[in-house]
Amino acid sequence: MSFDLSQCFDKNNRLQVLLLHKKSRLSHYQEESQALRIAELLHQNDRSTQLLEIAHQTHHECLNHVHQHLTDLGASVFVQPRSKTAHLGDGFPLIITIGGDGTVLEASHIARGNPIFAVNSDPERSVGALCVATQKNFKALFSKLLDGNLSIQPVARIGLKINDQPLPQYALNEILVSHKNPAATSRYFLQVRDQHEEQLSSGVWISGPAGSTGALNSAGGHITSLTDTKLQYAVREPCFFWTTRPSLLGGSFLPEESFEIISQMPGGRIYFDGQFKGWNFPIGDRMSIFNAPPTWLAINADLEKRRVKLSQIKKQGDK
Repeated sequence: MSFDLSQCFDKNNRLQVLLLHKKSRLSHYQEESQALRIAELLHQNDRSTQLLEIAHQTHHECLNHVHQHLTDLGASVFVQPRSKTAHLGDGFPLIITIGGDGTVLEASHIARGNPIFAVNSDPERSVGALCVATQKNFKALFSKLLDGNLSIQPVARIGLKINDQPLPQYALNEILVSHKNPAATSRYFLQVRDQHEEQLSSGVWISGPAGSTGALNSAGGHITSLTDTKLQYAVREPCFFWTTRPSLLGGSFLPEESFEIISQMPGGRIYFDGQFKGWNFPIGDRMSIFNAPPTWLAINADLEKRRVKLSQIKKQGDK
């Protein structure tokens, strides 16, 4: 099953593109309370800001390169920073992301069945485990996409309910259930299928295949293909007692199988694809998982090979 790209063209056969890009870290810092500090460091030619300037320039070169090529192709392009995302409205425009995996995640939150073609704008400083292209190979891969030789495949997302009420967004990468204070103990009841137990830990990761290269991999999970349909969970830094050992420390499950967490924390929190989106999870609240609609993402064999390589790198470090 793959996406029919013809839906991304208007009645005049003109490709409709939303070009969603991140702001460089330098741009963010200059807009925030650190602006004076950044200006001072730039003036001093400090090493940290030298790297920020290089990354800023590299990112914008990629953004301009992609934009120019789309214009040359006659596409209708709407450029928008990811910090100002909104619902896309009617139609099926193609979303092209310029940045890293965070920009892909932001795109997945606003896409309503829209396909995503992800470009890693700075592969030397960004993992880009969800990005099929870079500036160097964008033209070639985008041509393959338009010719039907690069497929857009469904990637599983995580649907979340709190007290049986579905939340309005879905997670592409992962969900973290923990105490809102990272130094505090996370207390909860965990149920996986017909097993359940009380646990103390630093929290629980629940990941889709897209997120299996990230925090879940570092926590002991396994990198899976983007087309896998299973979810995984991993308990972070579990607490072991004198006489008992928790048994539900990690594994895989299907979205339709029973998976629940009941909070035992007045200060519980559920983080959703990073630190910026989340919900309070106070004592007594119950969260469960359901099968969410997928994200449609451009994928090729090279992308999957790079994801496998990340797993190999971790195994070498574990030795």
